[in-house]
Amino acid sequence: KAMLPDVPGEIFHPNSVAALTGKVPFAEGDSPVYDSEGKPIADQFRLAGSLAPGYLVDRPSAGRADIQASSIYEKGHWTVIVRRSLDTGDKRDVVFLPGDEAGVAFGLSIMDNTLDQHYASSTEERLVLMARREQSVGSSE
Repeated sequence: KAMLPDVPGEIFHPNSVAALTGKVPFAEGDSPVYDSEGKPIADQFRLAGSLAPGYLVDRPSAGRADIQASSIYEKGHWTVIVRRSLDTGDKRDVVFLPGDEAGVAFGLSIMDNTLDQHYASSTEERLVLMARREQSVGSSE
């Protein structure tokens, strides 16, 4: 199953006055709606070089909220744990099958709310889940 890209307008919206009026966003003369702190800009004066996000991101819901992640930075290294049901019921999600030797190819990107220092896998990652072990009768495993 091919990986499907994000669909524009689902949760990503241009931070653009022009886009609000149906015009092409980010063209000359356009301006952002919100500043880097999420506050409405309106007609407030901003110094040259002020920052504002190019896109606004809504909190995911439904199928986009099926995944949970947690992280910890310890001894100079990050550990990221990602959890999701084997079968989410979402037609856009792959079903993970324990014991499937081919596994599922995936990519991973980790953002840190800055313009640099991102991590993105540069090779194809593959998740292979081991088959469940059958427990024998009377076994305490």
